[in-house]
Parts: sequence; C-alpha cells; structure tokens
Amino acid sequence: MIATAKNELVPSDILKTLTYAMVYSMSVLIIASLFMVPAVSIGWLRADLLKPVYLYGIYFVILIGGGLAGHRLRGHGWFIGIVFAVVFLILASLIAPVWSRTGLPASVFILRSLIALGVGAIGGMIGVNL
Repeated sequence: MIATAKNELVPSDILKTLTYAMVYSMSVLIIASLFMVPAVSIGWLRADLLKPVYLYGIYFVILIGGGLAGHRLRGHGWFIGIVFAVVFLILASLIAPVWSRTGLPASVFILRSLIALGVGAIGGMIGVNL
C-alpha cells in the first residue's frame, strides 16, 4: 500500500504509480503489436481489421493500466484510472503523428477520449478491489 494512513494521495506516489503502470501498459501494447504483424502475414488477421483491433487493444491497455494504478494505490481508483488515461492519451497524441500523417476529426478524437477516460476509471475501480 503506497497511500498514507489517512488515505491521502502524495504526488510522488502518484508519479511512481503512473510510471509503473505506463511502462507495463506500453510493454503489453508493443508486444501485442509485434504479434499482429505475423498474424496479418500468415492470414490469421485481415489487414482491414487491423485498425479496430489496435483501437480495442488500446482500450484494453488503458483498462489494465488503470487497474494496476488503482491496485497499487489502494484508494481513489476512479481518479487514478482517469489520470492514467489522460497521461496515456497525451503520450499517444505525441507519438501518433510518427505513424499517421492524417489526424482524426475533432468529434472522433473527443469520443475516443471520453471512452478512454471511462475505461480508465473502470480499470481503476476494479484495481482497487483486487
């Protein structure tokens, strides 16, 4: 349990927890991406399904990361899950132009961000109770 006895969140604990969850989540995402390349080459996964599979994979990684952060702090799971989702979205927004030169329309970005925030909050709530 990283949180203090009064169940207060200390900024250094939040930063350590977010770093731990981010490293774990990014590792899972990279490994899953590496498995998708041979799956497309062999024919197990059609190329037109790659984008939705990757999008749902990102939501899954946000769920797992929020759960890890909530489990590690043992309090305020919804809050730390949302904070994890925000940090993940900021990092993804910074990295995304490397792979894609076309941006998302604002309405699609806002909808996907809201879904990610909800998934992060649910992951944090689940993580606190594990």
